[in-house]
Amino acid sequence: MASLLIKAQVANQLDAATCYQRGDVVVVAPDAHEWGGSEGLPNFLQLDVPGLPVAEVGHLVTDERQRLEDVTPAVLRKMPKLLSRVAKTKDRKVIKRRQFLVDLEGIHFIDGRASVGSITEINKRTG
Repeated sequence: MASLLIKAQVANQLDAATCYQRGDVVVVAPDAHEWGGSEGLPNFLQLDVPGLPVAEVGHLVTDERQRLEDVTPAVLRKMPKLLSRVAKTKDRKVIKRRQFLVDLEGIHFIDGRASVGSITEINKRTG
């Protein structure tokens, strides 16, 4: 089972690239993980997904960065081997802290914790 720590509050900061937004998955942990005292209400919610391996939801904690094509010269994009080398070292600006968010409205939390049968409530962040 995977256990997700999710941002519960709307962020005060305007820069979505540097702060977590409401619904962002902050940490993915195995079911035996014991959350700390500060990893709960009012800032965070804990969501358990029984039967779902952590490896299958690890992508939920990836940030969204500039596309490599947007930060490399056109001539370099025509050389796939060189482009793949550059991709490993090229620093790309973070656009959003997380690519995915959890639709918190569809989940019933009790004291900041809930359990769901699947992760259908998780969506790719748009805009």
